[in-house]
Amino acid sequence: MKKNLLQKIALSLACLFSMASAQEMREGVMVVPIEKTQKPVPTFFSAAVELNAKRFFDRIETEASIRYDLHQGLGERMSLSLQGEGEITEVTGEGLMDWSLRRDAEGNRFLDVRVKQGDAPQKQWTVVVRTRLALTTGMKTCELWMPGQGDAVGFTTQVALLEEGMKQARVIEVEGLSPVEDSKGLRFVGSGRPRLRLDLSQSEGEVSFRDSQLQGTVSADQRSVAFVFRAMAQVKRSGATMEFCRGAVALSDVSAGDGWHM
Repeated sequence: MKKNLLQKIALSLACLFSMASAQEMREGVMVVPIEKTQKPVPTFFSAAVELNAKRFFDRIETEASIRYDLHQGLGERMSLSLQGEGEITEVTGEGLMDWSLRRDAEGNRFLDVRVKQGDAPQKQWTVVVRTRLALTTGMKTCELWMPGQGDAVGFTTQVALLEEGMKQARVIEVEGLSPVEDSKGLRFVGSGRPRLRLDLSQSEGEVSFRDSQLQGTVSADQRSVAFVFRAMAQVKRSGATMEFCRGAVALSDVSAGDGWHM
C-alpha cells in the first residue's frame, strides 16, 4: 500500500513539472504591500527681519532684510505672514530658488520662499524684499507693509522709519512693536504679528510748501514742457533738505536764492 501511495505522489509531481515547463515565461511586476512608510521631516525655521521704510513725495518704499535660520528639514517652503499695504517689487537673495504670494481661506496673506540646498547642507539664508506703496491724492492714512511670524517657530523684527522722509508721517497705531528708547518714535522692535499705521494728512517735514503754483507751456514740437513753480517754503531748521522732483526733469534757470539752493 505504501508503494502505491509513493507511486501516486511521484505521478502527481511529474504532472506538475510538465505543466510548469509547458507555460510561457513572461515579465511581470510583483507588488509588495508595505504597512508603514517614513513621513517627510517637517520644516522648522526661525526668521529675523530688519525693515527700513522711507516716504517720498508720491510713495512709500520699504526694504526688508530677512534672515532665515533652518532648524529642521530642507527648507522646501518657509512661510511668513504679511501685514500692511504695498506691492512687492523685488525679492533677491543668494540661494533663493523661488518665491510666491499666497492667501488662505480666511484672507490672510503669506510670503512663501524656497531655497536651494547644495552638496553641504545649508542652515541660513538672507532674503531682501523691496516694496512700493503709491500715495494717491486724499490718502489720509496707511498701514506700513511688513512681514509677520507666519510658520516660523521664532520671529523678531526691527523697523526703522528713515528720517529723511518719515518726518512727514506720524505713527498713530502700533501693535506687536515697542519703540526704541531715544529714537523719537522712528524705530521699533517686536515679534509675532506687528502692525504700524501712519497718518499722512499732517505734514511734519522740515521743509513744506504753502500757496504753491505750477504754470507750464508745451513746446512747439510737443516733445517737452517748460514750467515755473512758485511757492512759499516753510523751513524748520537750517540745512534741512527735501526731494522736490524726479524723472526726466532738468533745471533751466534759477537754481539758488536767498538761503536756499537746489
